[in-house]
Amino acid sequence: MTTDEPQPAEAPEPAELDDRIAELRAALDAPFPPDVKPAWIRLALAECLIQRGEQARSVEDLDAAIEDTRGAIAGLGRALGASDLSLAHQNLGVAHALRAQYAPEDADEHLAESAAAFRRSIDLRPAPHPDLGWVNARYGVVLATIAHRGIAGLDLFGDETPGDWSAHAEQVTTALETLDAGWRDTAPDDPYRPVVRYWGALTRACRFIYFAGGAGDRDQAMAGLEAILDLPECDDVTADMCHLYLAYLHLYGDAPAGLRDQKPSLRTFARLFAHGNLADAEAARVAREHLDRVTGATPETAAMASQVRAMAVLAVDGGDVSEEGLTQVIAGLGIAEPGSEDDEQGLLRELMEILRTVRRDGIQDVEAVADAIARIGGDFGEGHPFRQVLQGVLGQLLLLRPDGLSGGARTATPEEREAALEFLENILTELPDDHPDRAETLGRLGATLARGIEHKHSAERLERVRGILLEAVGRPAADTLNDALNHFLLVVVDRLRTMIGHGLEPVSDAVERLQRVARLLPPEHPLQQMIPGFLTSILMHRHLEAGGLEHLDAADHYARLTSETLASDDEARPGGEPRRGDRAREDMHALMEWVRAASPLARATGMPDSDLLDQAARAHRTLAERLPEGHPSRSSIESSARTLEVVQRQLEWAMAGPLARPAAADVPDDVDESEVEAARALGVDHPLFPAELGVLGVRKVTNGCLTRNLARLDEGLALLAEAYGAADPLWPLRSWLLGLFGGAFLLRYEVGRDRADLNRAIDRLEEAVRSGETGALGSVTATSLADLSTAYHMRGDASLGDRRRAGETGLAALRARAWSVMLQSSTERAFTAALAAAGDGAAVAHQCTASGLTGLAVEALEWGRAMVLHTATTDASLPALLRDGGHDGLAAEWEETMGDSGPAPWDLPRLPGSSPLGELQVPSDLRERVMEAIEGSDTERRLFNPAVPAEIAGALREAGAAALAYLVPREDGRSGMALVVDDAGEVRPVRLPRLATGPGSRVDAFVRAQHDRERAEPGTDEADRVHRRWRHALGDLCDWAWTAVMEPVLDAVASGQGNRARVVLVPVGELGAVPWHAARRTVGDGVRRYACQDAVVSYAASARQFIEARRHGHRPWPSAAALVRVGGSSPPLYWALKEIEQIHRRHYPGGELLGGRRRPGAARSPGATAANVRELLPGPDSGGASLLHLGCHAHPAPRPVDSHLMLAGGEALGMTDILRRARVRPSGVPGGLVVLAACGSDLTSRDHDEALTLSTAFLAAGAVGVVGARWPVDDLPTALFMTLFHHYLNAGYDDPAVALRAAQLWMLNPRRRVPADLSAELADLLDAAPLDEPESWAAFTYQGR
Repeated sequence: MTTDEPQPAEAPEPAELDDRIAELRAALDAPFPPDVKPAWIRLALAECLIQRGEQARSVEDLDAAIEDTRGAIAGLGRALGASDLSLAHQNLGVAHALRAQYAPEDADEHLAESAAAFRRSIDLRPAPHPDLGWVNARYGVVLATIAHRGIAGLDLFGDETPGDWSAHAEQVTTALETLDAGWRDTAPDDPYRPVVRYWGALTRACRFIYFAGGAGDRDQAMAGLEAILDLPECDDVTADMCHLYLAYLHLYGDAPAGLRDQKPSLRTFARLFAHGNLADAEAARVAREHLDRVTGATPETAAMASQVRAMAVLAVDGGDVSEEGLTQVIAGLGIAEPGSEDDEQGLLRELMEILRTVRRDGIQDVEAVADAIARIGGDFGEGHPFRQVLQGVLGQLLLLRPDGLSGGARTATPEEREAALEFLENILTELPDDHPDRAETLGRLGATLARGIEHKHSAERLERVRGILLEAVGRPAADTLNDALNHFLLVVVDRLRTMIGHGLEPVSDAVERLQRVARLLPPEHPLQQMIPGFLTSILMHRHLEAGGLEHLDAADHYARLTSETLASDDEARPGGEPRRGDRAREDMHALMEWVRAASPLARATGMPDSDLLDQAARAHRTLAERLPEGHPSRSSIESSARTLEVVQRQLEWAMAGPLARPAAADVPDDVDESEVEAARALGVDHPLFPAELGVLGVRKVTNGCLTRNLARLDEGLALLAEAYGAADPLWPLRSWLLGLFGGAFLLRYEVGRDRADLNRAIDRLEEAVRSGETGALGSVTATSLADLSTAYHMRGDASLGDRRRAGETGLAALRARAWSVMLQSSTERAFTAALAAAGDGAAVAHQCTASGLTGLAVEALEWGRAMVLHTATTDASLPALLRDGGHDGLAAEWEETMGDSGPAPWDLPRLPGSSPLGELQVPSDLRERVMEAIEGSDTERRLFNPAVPAEIAGALREAGAAALAYLVPREDGRSGMALVVDDAGEVRPVRLPRLATGPGSRVDAFVRAQHDRERAEPGTDEADRVHRRWRHALGDLCDWAWTAVMEPVLDAVASGQGNRARVVLVPVGELGAVPWHAARRTVGDGVRRYACQDAVVSYAASARQFIEARRHGHRPWPSAAALVRVGGSSPPLYWALKEIEQIHRRHYPGGELLGGRRRPGAARSPGATAANVRELLPGPDSGGASLLHLGCHAHPAPRPVDSHLMLAGGEALGMTDILRRARVRPSGVPGGLVVLAACGSDLTSRDHDEALTLSTAFLAAGAVGVVGARWPVDDLPTALFMTLFHHYLNAGYDDPAVALRAAQLWMLNPRRRVPADLSAELADLLDAAPLDEPESWAAFTYQGR
């Protein structure tokens, strides 16, 4: 309905108007009397021109009327009264309004002039005024027209700001208020009222549609439009508009306000998806009736009708629109608006055609569909919400593609992944908890998050999703499926948050949620098989971040369970064919197999050996070959396999002798250019890009260093720099790369000797340490600190204090290693962690000694040794330390959990038929929480405080010893040394140039001969030959030991004249295999004299352990003695078993005897079982035996923690069992003496710095002294020696070290006297064994107080 003024019945005829206009113009041309103003004539002329202009639709008349009215107003000035001036502005408003209607090209300007004129007219009229309704009615129509034109002119997908929409909303409100006033104040029979009603209805519909109007706007709009349709004067154009608006209001009248507010956005479309069908069938029927009545009087209304008809299909069918419905939509979009500048409808039509094809035929070609959607999205332009929607759909399509594999085709871009996630996030926000589609949306969101792990999700996005999920789990769940998926997704989100530096969520929280998920989901739900796999990922990340090896073991356990479950599920299918097309299962299976292939290498905390690298490389190759071509993980696994093969080759090259190595010029580059291109193809935004490129850089640097090729080394440095620059500052990977970068410059200095490289290395290593990523990705800080210490020492700038900085930084590295060992939950894992520090203490000690920092050297040797033993002993004292530090709760929890709670599932073989979900549990994080609580506190300093010279001196004085001497082999061209701490606390280095270990040394020859002896089959010719070689190696070792070490050391520690020196030795590295007390030289008459004849020699794993043993008092040895006799051993211990009973009767008749022979009339002796022996060790309720003698075989193992004693019935008492007792022994209880008459009980075949032997384990468990054996000794000499030892121990030599030395001297004395308590049988056999040879007596050592 137009804004034309209804013509009153008395309107003049056109001829009359023409005559009147001609008269008025003639009057204007005639002369005027002085008292007449022509402006009044112009006002009258303007009124006539407006009437004629309206009748004839003459723009010329209207322009003339506007000019005359403005001229008259200006000419009359103050002569015009308010009433006449108001009327003049009223006429001006009408003229401009008609001018805008008849000449649309200038409409906006004239509508604005009309509104201003009407506003001025109203302001000049007093209220109330009889004509105010007339003016408001027309003013309201003009305002409504302006508002509609403004909204129609907006680009709904353009750059309008919220302020633009706010301004339009105000215009609509003002127009409605004015229209309402005009309707109220005009007479019911006013012919202009239908125009007011029409524009009022349209404007209320507009407010409902665009500005979140309420139900009142909708109802009034619909009533007004129906009333207009009932008018007889309603023309086709007006009727078409009424029907179109009514159809829309019926379709979307019940839609949420969020779907009808302002500019469409991704959120709007998400709401549309969330609410699905927005109209019911009845509303759609009524809407279609209105659309059927549209005549298409103008091309614009015809196009709009077609579009609304398409909208009707989508409103009713929602996401389930049928092929037929899509055909209707396409037909509706086929009629474009005339004169449209772009072809958005064409793009939408093309999109609908794609959807119709997919609906009819399915997705036959993912690539084709993806390419088409991407092209259409691109054509919509940047910032267009359709583009964002299509990116989200495309991201979903490519991430969750039904074929499951990328097949080398394009994958979702970061933008498409982010759009997919944002779209799903918005849909999830809109869906009510009980919506039937919510569970599917949660599943898609989870799959998108998990599939996009290689995509760096923004922290803000993850926090928003987490907030949505936390709100959901905080409300009552609509059903179990939604509840399960909410909790599962929270685990997924928290896992992703930890990857971008948000710290570690407690693993127990994740497990509780996963257990809840497992309980809620039906057994056949596919997510059930994924739960252990997802837990594997969490545990593996926890290991990388915190360093706990139990988390790695648990991850490996669940990876195996998940892999086996998925594989068995495939095997159960017809023909055993794996299930294809299930991307989630395939990805999970590949990930689990990858974890299994990598976990042995991850467990190797130090440099892995060649065999382990070979096994890992083969496992990776096998896994890669099993994966289909194009699997997203295959290229990464193949890259890992190549890297492992290269590292293995580089290690073998470095370990080979100079003659075995190829010429440097013949060694090819270890990095193919294709590998670099493949890494760069990932793109700098890909999370794996820095790691992939960084590993390639390390390979090049290592190759350049080994071949002395600076150009190749520089290429590697460039790759490392590129990788570091691309690493996200929040990710732990960045500090790892920075540490590698600094280490690479250190290697470059070693090749090129350019001091600038040292400065560059130091700068980067200092920054890596400052980054504070302790423990992440394999003890980053400890490695960086060690390299930084080396760099400081190499630079040696006195003005910068480099030498002291080198020592202090080296100590910091050792402390970081000790921290890692302390974090481990078992002896085995602590030992594995400690291997990373092998040799580090000696290296730092050499540096400190060379710089004159002997006190720091002692600290370094203490930090670098016996970490596992220290961990075991401090576990017992930790509760008291925690309470002293105010951590009573942690102390109580520690005491509660330190008992033997049984092995965890990952420490046991899986039982057949067991359910992975039933076993779902994780390692405790108690140690991590304790270490975090005490970090930087006095409790930490007390816990990790190493022995210092003053403390060592005090213990020496109490023991009556002259000195404690660390024996440190030479290294990197440096002379070997003894670091001697005397009883005054003075530290003196003693140069020992001949003190060497490694290939070609006497120590190495002896260790090799000992290994051969252990492996030889007893009673064979080979065993005899090996034994002779071993005996010869032992003799050479004893000869060398005197001149190389013991002579200069004893000279340095000799006490006053007439006193025997007493020295405690702490041998470092392989030197722990040497019987230093048997070091010998030849004196007068060719007699051999041994070190034990010149001094009382005892041993210690570390000064710290020596001091700990001194702190514990001891009870009289016989007071609660116990002897263990193990019969049936192989080889048999005939004499030893006989002598144990003799020793028991002679010296400890009141003591306990386990495994004794039954005698007539006597009670049966308790069995020599592991349980009975454990009861003789210190425990929570007992101080244990005052003396424990064990007559059995010992089995030293390649891994010291696997060593054990063989007891009755084939039972084993392992080192881990003994150290477990150390964790619960009472503090301050006097300890006992342990005598191990067992071969190899003080022997470790490798990893000597940990000094882990059965002897030292008993010390950690609370013994104050231990006698053990360095090698297997024949039965007869052992029986004789042990008989003599107990004889002297109970004959005035209360000190076990002195009693042991007395027994050794007796064996060496050719004029030895037979003690009265030696059995006649043994006395008759004294000449049957070479008692004075080292093999018979030198094996036995003493450690302790």
